[in-house]
Amino acid sequence: MIHVVTVENRAVYARELAQMFTQRAAFFIERLGWPLTCGPDGGEQDGHDDAEAIYFLVLDGAGEVCASCRARPFAGGDLMNGVAGVSAAASGRSWELSRIMLTPADQPWPPQVRPGELRLAVLEEAVERGVERVVGVVDGLHETALMRSGYRIRPLGPPLTLGGGRAATFEIDAGPEALGELAGDGGLPGPRRAVQRDHTT
Repeated sequence: MIHVVTVENRAVYARELAQMFTQRAAFFIERLGWPLTCGPDGGEQDGHDDAEAIYFLVLDGAGEVCASCRARPFAGGDLMNGVAGVSAAASGRSWELSRIMLTPADQPWPPQVRPGELRLAVLEEAVERGVERVVGVVDGLHETALMRSGYRIRPLGPPLTLGGGRAATFEIDAGPEALGELAGDGGLPGPRRAVQRDHTT
């Protein structure tokens, strides 16, 4: 199951979130050279790590974070501090999906979690919250995997140069039909989200 962390349950996931922020610094700043800020605690955070942010965490058998991403409401405007501009949705709600780390330290995917579960969990949460469109920026290392993920996805423009490497903007259909299609194609009947968790499990 994928762990969904919101403002309501962040205290339960304090250790895992700290690990995720440290991984983000190592991956996006040190490895990719993205123009992000590393805080005094060694983790990468910005103004979008606020009360509206939702984190999706993949934990291995030892409870360590091995993949993650962040989603939050998006009303149109700049992505990645102005690297790209995206218009607001004509109707319905949008999310920005960012900080996508499928294998932040190149470790193998945990055997108890199938890769498609993270993609499905993001759409499950989006549909439940009435989100119809997801936009974002993905780095070149993860671009191919995202474009072949089974999402109804399309590029929003030509490739970008970010931190000396390639990046791409994308838009994903997050409606109920897209969710059903993804679940069926991946053979992953929902739900894939862990709705409750404590440190005794």
